[in-house]
Amino acid sequence: MLTERATWGRTRLRLLRLPFSAVAATVSVAAWAAGLVMLTLPLYNSLLPSGGAKIGDFVLGGTPRMTAYGGGSAC
Repeated sequence: MLTERATWGRTRLRLLRLPFSAVAATVSVAAWAAGLVMLTLPLYNSLLPSGGAKIGDFVLGGTPRMTAYGGGSAC
């Protein structure tokens, strides 16, 4: 089985795909984590050192501002 050409072809394909799969998994976990952080932001926003979440020079100081900045519509 180890001497068959088809076996080595599949093995090479899987080894070539490994770095791309690792990057895709990392991006996916980061996107889910960012979503979780933004979903729970109203719970701990007032406890942040600058008085709220800071985006550039703008500080989101309260729930109404965070809602307005995030779009604010619940469809």
